[in-house]
This record gives sequence, structure tokens and C-alpha cells, in this order.
Amino acid sequence: MRFTKFVLVVIFSFLSTIAIYSKENEKANYLDITIAGDIMAHNVNYRMKDYNKIYTDILNITQNDDLTFCNLETPVDGTIPYETYPTFNVQPPYLQAAVDAGFEVFSLANNHTNDQNGHGITETYKNFDTLRNNLEYKVYFSGIRENKNVKFSYELIEIKGWKILFCGITECINAYHDMELIDYVPPTTKQRKAYLSFLSELRAENPCDLFLVAVHTAEPEYVRTVSDERKAFFRQVLDAGVDIVWGNHPHVTQEWEVFKDDSGKVRKMIMYSTGNTISGQRGWPDYENPEGKYEYTGDSILMEISLVNDKNGVYMDFYNPTIITTHVESNGDYVIKKLTEGFINRQSEKDRTYYTKRLELMKQIKGIENEL
Repeated sequence: MRFTKFVLVVIFSFLSTIAIYSKENEKANYLDITIAGDIMAHNVNYRMKDYNKIYTDILNITQNDDLTFCNLETPVDGTIPYETYPTFNVQPPYLQAAVDAGFEVFSLANNHTNDQNGHGITETYKNFDTLRNNLEYKVYFSGIRENKNVKFSYELIEIKGWKILFCGITECINAYHDMELIDYVPPTTKQRKAYLSFLSELRAENPCDLFLVAVHTAEPEYVRTVSDERKAFFRQVLDAGVDIVWGNHPHVTQEWEVFKDDSGKVRKMIMYSTGNTISGQRGWPDYENPEGKYEYTGDSILMEISLVNDKNGVYMDFYNPTIITTHVESNGDYVIKKLTEGFINRQSEKDRTYYTKRLELMKQIKGIENEL
């Protein structure tokens, strides 16, 4: 009897060890990312005394996730003054405030990339390269290159056991000079086909858990509808091995799409435009016309995504579009605020009416679910 009990104890212990070992090896790996929109720099933005104030209300999102992505729509050249539209420039403190706020991954390819000519691109690269090599920060970027002989830039980000491949391109450019250092893909059938081939090869050569591509689109600004051509091309980008396609340039928030497999897990996503994270495009609110097309330039989303990597592969366990607004404070500072009922209730009657309508309109911009 004692011998039988001993054998049973040994067998139970052995099976428990196997179960624990199997459970540990099947343990899921989690990653939280946030995809924002355009960080712009009009004179009303950069004339502020404290740039860190811009981001105070969203720090609980951008500093508590693992990676926050954005499109920086200005050169960063500390050798020349700040400059506003139509040719932008900021100095390193403006960029540093975004980095301090928790923005780590920057797409730098857009129609304003060469606003300050080749020198501006070179200085922008130097400033970002300095941040990337600073052990205090984890900063990554794509969209401009140091070497004109390189086909396209990309980042392979390794964090928390994940490998994330990131590329940023632009399909539109304001001036056709000093372009050899910009990741520019003209929106022609031939050029797009070549870029899709590049993406397929890049993923094959760089095995990763997640592949994200930012596209500064050749679409009209301030338009909230998405063309069929845009939808078709972005789906081709997914088919080339990309998991998340993130569009910008319209300066307003557009719909997004998620793609589910047979089990209902979200495997891929398209965001056609995430709007402006911060800008001076709206200026003071048009209280008489909160539905005006330019009013949408002051509101956008932060798409919060929780990713899981387990025995079933990588999928999006959760995604949430947090609505934000650019709010002009009484002293003229332009700051980001989460557009919530709590924020609205703290405003004057005039602002409450305006922001209530803006929140209602932003909630009408929704995602679409599709099957892979």
C-alpha cells in the first residue's frame, strides 16, 4: 500500500511538473501600442513657453504603453529659426517635448519633409539619430535616410521579446528638390508595385511579430471619406505581409478597418487617417458652425491597441479609439485634451455647446469589421 502511494505521489509530481512547464511555455506575450496622428507646428504651437504642457492630459496613455507612434510633419533644424506654414521648421526642444511625453516611433516622410531643403533633412536625421543613440530614450524613426543609395529606410524594433518592423513613406511632396533622402513613393501603378515587392522582401528578410507601415497619402486634405482606390491599395499593402497600415495627410480622422480570422481574432488593421494630434489648423473654434470641415482638424484619435503573441500567433486583443481635441486655453496655449464629458462639463457654456457637438460628430467616425 505504501509503495502504491509512493508511486502515485511520484507520478502526480511528474505530471504537475509537465503541466507547469507547458503552461510557462504557452504563456502569452503582451504589447501595448498607441497610434496617434500628426504632430504639427504652427506659430501658435511653437510660441508657447512650455512645450511639455501640450501633452499633459494624455500622458497616462503615451507614457504607460510600450510604444507610441506619430507622424512629425516638420523638419527639426536647430541651426535656423522656427517657421510656420507653408514651410515648417522646429528646433530640438519642440521634438524633445514629444519624446518626453512618450512618443517613441516617428514617421518622417510627408509633404513637408523637405521644407528646409536638403540641409533641413540632414539636420532632422542628425537630431533623431542623436536621440536614437541616447540610452535614456528609446526613439525610432523612418521616412528619411542618411544615405541616398539606400532604397528605403526602416526600423526593426526589439522590445519586451517582440520584434516590430516599421516603415514610413510619403506619396506626396510639396517641392521636387532634395528628394534623394526621402522615402517617396509616387502613387503610380508601377511605383506602388515596386514598393509592394520591397515590403514583401523586407518582411521575408526580417522575421518579426508585427509589421507596421505609415503612408502619407496622396489624398485630398480635410476630406473625411476614403476613396475606393485608397482602400484597394492599403489592402494590397496588407497582402504584402504588413499587419497594420496607418495613413495620414488628410488632417482629419477617417474610418478604420479591422480584419478577423475564422476564430474571430483581429489579425490586421487599417487606419486611413488618424487626424492631427496637435496643430494650429483649427485655431479658435467656430462656435456658429461646429460641423465645418476645418473644425475636424482640431479633433482626432489615439488608437490604443493591446497585442497578444501566444500559441495562436499574434492578434489584437483590444483596440480603442480615444478621442482627443486641441483646446485653446485662456492664455492662448494650444494643448491636447481628451474629449470627454468631464472635460466638456468644466468649460464655459459656449464651449460646452461646441465641444458637445464635436464629441457627437467624432463618435460617428467608426471602424468596420471584415474577414480575412
